[in-house]
Amino acid sequence: MRKINIILTASIVAFALAACGGQKGEQKEETQAQDTTAAVQQEKQQPQMEELVFEKNGITVKDPYTIASKAGQMSVVYLVIMNSNDQPDTLLSALADTSIVGETQLHIYVQKDGKTGMKQVKNIPIPAGETVELKPGGYHIMLMGLKKDINVGDTINVVLHFKNAGDLEIKAVAKEKKQQ
Repeated sequence: MRKINIILTASIVAFALAACGGQKGEQKEETQAQDTTAAVQQEKQQPQMEELVFEKNGITVKDPYTIASKAGQMSVVYLVIMNSNDQPDTLLSALADTSIVGETQLHIYVQKDGKTGMKQVKNIPIPAGETVELKPGGYHIMLMGLKKDINVGDTINVVLHFKNAGDLEIKAVAKEKKQQ
C-alpha cells in the first residue's frame, strides 16, 4: 500500500509540475506576443526614412543627395528631375546654402583625348514628359569652395532655378563617399 501511495503522490506531483509549467509556457507566449505588439507600435511611432520628393509646376525632384566633404574641398549634388509637363523646361542654375558653399555650378562629365573631366554648362535641358538624372558620370551640381565640413547626415538647402517652373528649393542629405 505504501508503494501505491508513493507512486500516486509522485504522479500527482509530476502532474502538478507539468500543469504549472504549461501555465508558465502560456504566460511566456502571451508575454512574447505583448512584446511583439509593443515593438510594432514603437516602430510605427518612430520617423521612417522617406524618399525625398520636391514638386513645383510639373517638375518633380527625387532623391537629392550630396557627398560628405571637408571644408576647403568640393562636393556634388545628384538627383532625379522629372518633367510631367507637355512643354520642355530647363534647369538654368542652382544655388546652395552660401553659409556652407562658396560657389554652385552646373557641370557635366566629359571625355576628351581619352581623359575624363568636368565641364561647366550653362543649363541642363529637361525634355517634356521625360526624366533627367544628375548622376556620377553625367550632369551634376558642383558645390565649390566649401566653407564648412559636410558630414554624413547633414542637409544642404539648394534652390534650383528652372526656366518655366521657377525656383524649387530642395534639401540634399549628405552620404558617405563610396570607396572605389
